[in-house]
Amino acid sequence: MLGLLQGKNGLGEVLQGALCAPVSGVDSLVRATGKNPVSDLLTPVTGGLTSLVCNAGVIDYQFVTKLREPDGSITERVHRTALGVPTTLNVDHDAEPDLVGTITLTGPNTVGLVVERAQNEKSPLPVQVEAVLGNSKGTVLGGRRIAIGYDARDDRAPRKFTISTPVDTITKSNGSVRANIQQNDPGARIAVVADIFDGSPTARLNETAIRLDYRKSPHNASFTASLGHATALSATTDNPGGLLTASVDSPDLKADVALRALPAKLDLAVDADGGQVTYNGNGTSIERLTADIESAQDLIGGARKLRVDLLGMPVAGAVKMRAPEGGNQQLGLTSDGVIDQIDVRASDATSGYPQVPGADTDGGAFLDTTGGKFRLAARIFKLKSILVDPSPMSLEVQTDQAQTFRIDAAIDGSGQGAPPIAAKATIQDLPTALKLGLVEDGANSKLQYAASAPISLIDAEASGISVVDGADKLHVKLQGIDGNGDIGLRSDEDGTVGLVANGVNVDRIEVEAAEAGGEFPQVPGGAAGAFVDATGGKFRLAARIYQLRAITINPSPMALTLDTGTEGPFRIDATLPGSDAAAPPIVAKATIDELPTHLKIGLAEDSSGQKLLYEANAPIDQIDVQATGVPLLDGADKLHVKLQQIDGNGSIAIRTPAEGQEGSKLGLVADGVNVERIELEAADATSEFPQVPGGPDDAGAFLDSTNGKFRLAARVFQLRAIEVGTSPVSLRATTGVSKPFRVDVTLPPTEEDPGSGDPGSGDPGSGDPGGGDPGSGDPGSGDPGGTPTQCTPEQPGGGEPGGGEPGGGEPGGGEPGGGEPGGGEPGGGPQPIHVEAEVLDLPTTFELGLTAPAEGSDEDTELSYEASSRVGDIRIKATGVPLLEGSDDIEAAIHDVPTGFTLALPKQDCTPGTPLAKLTTADDQAIGELRLAAGRPLPATGLQPSGDPDPAVDDLFGYSTSGGMGVAVRLTALKGLSITLDPIAIHLDQDATKSKPIVLDAAMAQEGSTTPSTITGRISKTSASTTIGTELAEGQPTKLKFENAANLAQIKLKALNLGDIPELDLTLDNIPPKLDVCVDSGPRCRRPNPNVLSGGTGGGDNRPFAAQTSMNFEDSGTQASGLTTLNAKLPMAGQTVSVTNLRFRNLGMDLGQGPTFSFLGNTIPRMYMFIDSRNQQFVMNEIKYPPTVESFKIGSDGNPAIASNRIVWLKGTKSLGLQLDTAAGGSLDCKGTAALNMKVLGLNINLLNFLGTQMLPVCSAGKP
Repeated sequence: MLGLLQGKNGLGEVLQGALCAPVSGVDSLVRATGKNPVSDLLTPVTGGLTSLVCNAGVIDYQFVTKLREPDGSITERVHRTALGVPTTLNVDHDAEPDLVGTITLTGPNTVGLVVERAQNEKSPLPVQVEAVLGNSKGTVLGGRRIAIGYDARDDRAPRKFTISTPVDTITKSNGSVRANIQQNDPGARIAVVADIFDGSPTARLNETAIRLDYRKSPHNASFTASLGHATALSATTDNPGGLLTASVDSPDLKADVALRALPAKLDLAVDADGGQVTYNGNGTSIERLTADIESAQDLIGGARKLRVDLLGMPVAGAVKMRAPEGGNQQLGLTSDGVIDQIDVRASDATSGYPQVPGADTDGGAFLDTTGGKFRLAARIFKLKSILVDPSPMSLEVQTDQAQTFRIDAAIDGSGQGAPPIAAKATIQDLPTALKLGLVEDGANSKLQYAASAPISLIDAEASGISVVDGADKLHVKLQGIDGNGDIGLRSDEDGTVGLVANGVNVDRIEVEAAEAGGEFPQVPGGAAGAFVDATGGKFRLAARIYQLRAITINPSPMALTLDTGTEGPFRIDATLPGSDAAAPPIVAKATIDELPTHLKIGLAEDSSGQKLLYEANAPIDQIDVQATGVPLLDGADKLHVKLQQIDGNGSIAIRTPAEGQEGSKLGLVADGVNVERIELEAADATSEFPQVPGGPDDAGAFLDSTNGKFRLAARVFQLRAIEVGTSPVSLRATTGVSKPFRVDVTLPPTEEDPGSGDPGSGDPGSGDPGGGDPGSGDPGSGDPGGTPTQCTPEQPGGGEPGGGEPGGGEPGGGEPGGGEPGGGEPGGGPQPIHVEAEVLDLPTTFELGLTAPAEGSDEDTELSYEASSRVGDIRIKATGVPLLEGSDDIEAAIHDVPTGFTLALPKQDCTPGTPLAKLTTADDQAIGELRLAAGRPLPATGLQPSGDPDPAVDDLFGYSTSGGMGVAVRLTALKGLSITLDPIAIHLDQDATKSKPIVLDAAMAQEGSTTPSTITGRISKTSASTTIGTELAEGQPTKLKFENAANLAQIKLKALNLGDIPELDLTLDNIPPKLDVCVDSGPRCRRPNPNVLSGGTGGGDNRPFAAQTSMNFEDSGTQASGLTTLNAKLPMAGQTVSVTNLRFRNLGMDLGQGPTFSFLGNTIPRMYMFIDSRNQQFVMNEIKYPPTVESFKIGSDGNPAIASNRIVWLKGTKSLGLQLDTAAGGSLDCKGTAALNMKVLGLNINLLNFLGTQMLPVCSAGKP
């Protein structure tokens, strides 16, 4: 029997020979009668029997047992068997059989394996039993072997184990395995194994092994497994809830699947190529499913290894994984049911599985596709779907549970040789729905955001991506995110950069961007702020913003716009490309205290200069900005601006003087912006910022643009406007507070300065000045040996003043600095303009201007002032400005300044009567004290420390054109002023209650003379209006004119070389409101004589002789109190006429001589005298007119005389020479005293009392 079963003619061959033909015939008959229920039912049976019976002789059958020894080693044995023949299996080391195995038909078209314990076998038998079928000749099974059985090595063998499978599984293997399992007295655990392989049972090759490990061993179970890249498993069990592991091991594929809490029926499909796992618990959820797959062929995304771990699976569902493919770099997972946790890993064949970033309790995803690799790790809780795209970076997640989620992705760069794109992100409190992505929009990028609930933190970092031009790595941290929209990262071609939130509310945003290999910069300060560096073709950015709406930075013109949802400090540090390739970079740093929710601050340019634009929805305590490389002001490329307590919306214009442009100004003008305090500093690259003149709490401005540099400093409180002009010089300011204000401005000269050498040392007029012909050469820089005036047409010795080119050459005095005459050192070229001003305290509105006429202009030099209120003190000092001919400096100090005034210094030319200075004040207001100097030191103040006038210090008016132009003025309580010195004309309007005496000191160069005209004197305390003038018209006598609002106590004048008066010493006391004084050494001051004397008209104007001296004092009836007193020394005809205590109200007098005559042996000149006081009192204490009139007296202080057109004429003699012949007209009551002592032939004769008679009957009444 054994031989029959095991020999060549065993049962298989017997069955094959006896049954193959009949069974085949039955199968054919059944198939031929098909298409009916019976044949359809029988077809699988007959087909299976035919396959099995017809191949029975060519299939060999074996059992392979593997026993786990107590020491853990395995004892493996092969047992030959035959179909349908029970075979004892001795698996251990004793002689008794342990098991009985039978391979037999278990049903229509099914073949099965039955393994039972041998009789009386009680040991556990931890053994694996396989039935192996094969055909070494290759006629069936493709020459391969199939093994099926169970593995109880981890527990014990059941009492009986039956597994059956369709015959086609054996005879027509198609990569699928189906089996039914039955057990009697099962152990706690058992595994069903199946294997298809080449080679022998103990040396298996190219095997495909399947293993189902039941951790809760069933009595009845079934499974169907489809092998390949699309693996499917259907299984049933009558003992659900346990762990089931399934494995497939083949040359092309290795797969391990584990199911915790196995349902009674399970359908499971794993599509490794498509990246999908489908499951159905048929009414029962699966606690956990794990799948671990290794493939020799590419799986999803090119991976060769895949691991999936699903926890808390629903009753049924599917998990779909999307992997990068071609140019699509997206990675995704989709679940059509909510799974408590999904853990997916994928890798290439040589790499290990990566780790999910973060802790095990965090969700996350890792992806690396660089260098042809594919490595993936993802863990998601309560997943619905997730899609990750690293290029550009994006994430879409839908879950059923908020969680922390982290991403770590790397893919190849976009171009050949490009660095890989890497992205990392952490999302705390991931909501159930989130869409987060970086979208490229031209050169810009947007971070798109949509979420179902707020997120506490998103922290993302990416490199190798085109964030903006020059930056390829980015770090973004978002905290407290809500809403849906996008955050745009802006980088325009014009250099504008920024962040703009659209629909997204973020409590805190931190953004960092940098170039490859560069470090991320730091946000300046510890609070909100921004850092940006876009120079050198790179881009580095760091920003921290709370409740961002938008932030943009524009480099040209420079501007910052910031919208947030909260207030707080903010700092900026920006470095941007210059305005062109050759320009230095723009570097700006700013600090903003308590940033409002909306702020726009920037620069704009219009025809008047730059503007600092400002717009905010709330006040700001302070803005502090420092910038370099900003083309803000010509010559300055660094700037510091500090604004404090800013409110309102508008602009602050920064006006700059245009080079060579008349009327251009430097200034700040606020329009709609209220700033409590502005501090502005600007300088060139090599200079330090200057200091504002004055104290730290004083307003002021400093400017120096000389020597190719630019330095500016300004401090203004409650600015409305401030402007400093240079041509003309001006200062205009409007503020909201009264403060001290100081200005210090130094500017390049406006035109060529003729030089300022020292006067030459030659004698006046000696030789040919410099050897030039008369009139030749341009004006030189030194004095010509005399003191010319502007009107001088020609100097002694010929040539224009100082002749020759400036400083030397021909003509003009040889070598510079040492010739005769005009050999002064050259002036060294143009001198800078320097203006200093001080206002104590600055009114809310004021304008101070200094206008210098242009070359050749007839306009006046004017110092004008206008203000909203009176000011304590104003000082201004300017040098390098040609205000007056021959003087380029002026200094003024004004105390108790009215709301407005104008001080004009008219151009001094050859026109007689041109005023030297004119002053008018606004609304008849008085200046407390005006001090003014040009070409001279500023006079000391005449005020006491209290500000009241000091009676010990007189006012002063000094003027000189001799040796250079010079003016020095100190005037008190001044309302108006007009001063002319050639001829003298002084008009003052003053507050009479505060006016003071005025000292006069003037020197003027004279045409054709090296001796100047000088005027000195003193005017006593003036009235409300005072006018003092002279008339020096050609051919007319010198006249003094006085006009006052009230009597003037005294005027003292001393003059040299004034007109045709070589010397004048005059004192007038009790001057009436109007007084004209005329004194002449001829007839030009005489009054008309209405009394005609027969034969007495030869001297003209009804005078017998020409007048040798004439005087006229006309008060026009204005003297209302007392008499005017005159004391004077008047040079006439080479003699000095002295007047002592001549008292009058209105007085005219003239005296003339004719031929002599003999009287009583004496030679007496014929003469006449005219006296008229218009019936007003007068006293002539004494007049001396050498050499003829030694003393002339009429009236006395106690008994004044009165005259009315009194004319007397000593004609000669009559009555044979015994009597004097006289004629008279008019009247003169001499009152108390009358004497006219004249020198006649060496004798002193009193013509009014000579030998008891009036030789010249001057007195018509009164005792002579």
